[in-house]
Amino acid sequence: MLTRAIVLCLVLLPAAAAAQLYTDAELESARRQIGPVTEMLTRDIPATLPRAQRAAAAAIRPEFPDRVDSHPLNMFAIPASATVVIPLETLRFLDDYAILLAWDNLHGCESGYIDTYLYALLREGRRLPPPLRAFGLDRDAALADPGIDDLSMKILKSQVFFLLAHEIGHILLDHDPTATGAASRAQELEADAFALEAFAAIGTAPSGMATWFYATRYLDPTGAEVEYTTHPVFSARLAAFADRLAADPAAFSHSEPDFEAAQQRVAAVVDELRRLADLGDDDDMLDLLPQALLSEFPVSGLVTACSR
Repeated sequence: MLTRAIVLCLVLLPAAAAAQLYTDAELESARRQIGPVTEMLTRDIPATLPRAQRAAAAAIRPEFPDRVDSHPLNMFAIPASATVVIPLETLRFLDDYAILLAWDNLHGCESGYIDTYLYALLREGRRLPPPLRAFGLDRDAALADPGIDDLSMKILKSQVFFLLAHEIGHILLDHDPTATGAASRAQELEADAFALEAFAAIGTAPSGMATWFYATRYLDPTGAEVEYTTHPVFSARLAAFADRLAADPAAFSHSEPDFEAAQQRVAAVVDELRRLADLGDDDDMLDLLPQALLSEFPVSGLVTACSR
């Protein structure tokens, strides 16, 4: 059983299991992504690696359960079987989340409500609808806008590429799935760095990564819990990413047609990662500030927040 396997995860699992977000019929859009995601895992990412690692990476196989008993951002590796588990519910959530962010970028949503949604869903564990339904957006209508379709796909591909490369890193780096505390946190940072080098190999910036961490920060522990967690809090991870990108922006721009514009995008990603890292160092941001958000931007207002 997956829930009993020793696994290496990208993010913390909350104590309570999340409610089922999508019906089986709604997961069909994610099921259609199995082929492309499998190619990314077994062909595209291995092609970015040093020759000595490619054969081992290409042998890693995916599993696509409909869902697992945890939050909707979960994806994990089972080192003993060289398997990466990719729940279809996670793929669908990431896709909808990318569409929501693209809508906000191009059309605007009332400030604060996306934070309210992520906090209430991920930190408080409220039984909320999936992103697009929560914000009153029709998926097909949103994707009919070429700008939203293009931007959301770029965000989604960047997020999934990073997640898969991170889990491949756990397996190829022979990480110990029984490690705890500081040893486990060090492994997570190593897997992050492994994933970032895959982006450098293809010469593009991990632009969707910041939006993924923007959500997962609400799964971070705070206070005394930080010492006992098996994963580093997101501020440490983002600071490490920002330092790597800032040290060699050309490595993350060399495949782009407009090199100078690409370097500017790398700089923008660095600024955003550092901003989020600073926020993550403040426990009030995770515990007290969101309570104010819930008051000013209540969950009841989500459905009309993007309708202007």
